[in-house]
Amino acid sequence: MGSDWVPVEPGGGSNGLGLYGHVAEARAVMVQLLRQMTPERKIERVAALNRMTRGLAMAGLRERHPHASEEELRLRLRPCCLARTWPGRPTDGPRAGGN
Repeated sequence: MGSDWVPVEPGGGSNGLGLYGHVAEARAVMVQLLRQMTPERKIERVAALNRMTRGLAMAGLRERHPHASEEELRLRLRPCCLARTWPGRPTDGPRAGGN
């Protein structure tokens, strides 16, 4: 951690914002930046997040199945991408639209 890191308790902090105030401030900056992005740039960012998510999922599959081929791992990934939830995870309830 950098030398400017200081632990902050919820409700504390030198600026009076506390931990949750910093989260709200960061969210406001993020929303402002997203509003300034072109639609093309937003699509690029979504695609990058999708690639990252797929990479993390593949890394998890590789860890659980160390002897599997890349083809087998890709086949194992398919149901995860198509399912409403990850295998073994409780459902979050019905999807929007009544499905």
